[in-house]
Amino acid sequence: MAGTWGSKASWGNSSTQQVPAPSPAAEQEEDMVLGWDDTFTCEDTPEYILLDPGEYVFTVKSFERGYYNGSDDGKIKACPMAKLHLEVTTPKGVARVDDTIFLKMKSKWKIDAFFRCLGLAKVGQAYTPNWNGVAGMQGRAKIKSIERKGKKYNNIDRYVYPEK
Repeated sequence: MAGTWGSKASWGNSSTQQVPAPSPAAEQEEDMVLGWDDTFTCEDTPEYILLDPGEYVFTVKSFERGYYNGSDDGKIKACPMAKLHLEVTTPKGVARVDDTIFLKMKSKWKIDAFFRCLGLAKVGQAYTPNWNGVAGMQGRAKIKSIERKGKKYNNIDRYVYPEK
């Protein structure tokens, strides 16, 4: 069914909603200090999957509010930012794709594109981005790889809008 790959999230004023905090047990476990002579159970660490360039269905794994302190060259001034953690299921496993959206008028096109690809914004209609409601939603994106410090990473080229 065209244009229906994402489920609709409820609308709300994201400024009044709180991002759920990690559970106290998970927070305590992450902060737990390990000893030099502790015994560990080796866990399978999934290999990073580099996607071939193309269009993929993704699921929003999580969203974090962050703050960008500005670039050294002054091109991007300090501002709030949304850190998106997306997943693409492939025959090789689950590929991770991270994206950052700066909350600035200069980047508003990307905010619109992200919420439009999820089916939560429509051209010509006002909307309040429900950042806290995006986890678990699905959309489509054109993905390419970029290289940073000699390593290749998955990168959002553009978000793809649902068919009308």
